[in-house]
Amino acid sequence: MASCSWVASELLAFFKENPTMDYLTMQNSIMERHGIAIPTHVYQRAKKLFKEWVEGKHRESYLNFEGVKLHLQFWTACNAYTKYMHTHTMDAIIRETKKAYQWLVDKPIEHWARFNFNPKVKYADNTTNFVESGNGEIEKYRYKSIFTMLEADPPVEFKRSRPQTERRMDITEKRKNITKSNTLKCSLCKQFSRNKRRTNKPSYKEKRGKRKVGRLRKEALPLKKLKMIDQPSSSQLAS
Repeated sequence: MASCSWVASELLAFFKENPTMDYLTMQNSIMERHGIAIPTHVYQRAKKLFKEWVEGKHRESYLNFEGVKLHLQFWTACNAYTKYMHTHTMDAIIRETKKAYQWLVDKPIEHWARFNFNPKVKYADNTTNFVESGNGEIEKYRYKSIFTMLEADPPVEFKRSRPQTERRMDITEKRKNITKSNTLKCSLCKQFSRNKRRTNKPSYKEKRGKRKVGRLRKEALPLKKLKMIDQPSSSQLAS
């Protein structure tokens, strides 16, 4: 019932007028109203449900809360993607029966209300949280044509699954390793002479006995570009 309740709420009257409605007719009607193509199993369940409602043989209940209208309201309150829709449906339930409303609010809302689920991934291997994290991205395509939604789904999933290791003002693991390697190389150098005057060409030599002359500003430029605030520059290591 949950997968076809949105179909039932609008097409029940249409089915009463057309009891022999086939799958193609129903599919075209929903496509015109919503722009959504329904699968065959939803049509089969909806048609069976419609027939029971028309013949008066169907009896809906949620823990002794009877009625098709209340059933749809329960489903909508649980699956609403926005707080506004959830609150609007809960107001309708309390007008219908206070007992059903109280039964719902007694449960922790984070356990059954979809809008209250955390949309962010809490752990890399948590499949449930990963799936829920895509709801916010795919929501704007949810009420469009099924083909539009399917075309938009792969880019969204790719964006969620791509490792978010490189962002603005951050340094990737590869760049950190390069910087660490350069820092270790600088640590092997010892200052040969230090002039009290601030010259543009301070000199220092390596342990291997070779002499190297360079500009401090030029040597420190790569670290400055990477915004290595906590890392010492090559000039500090040389001194």
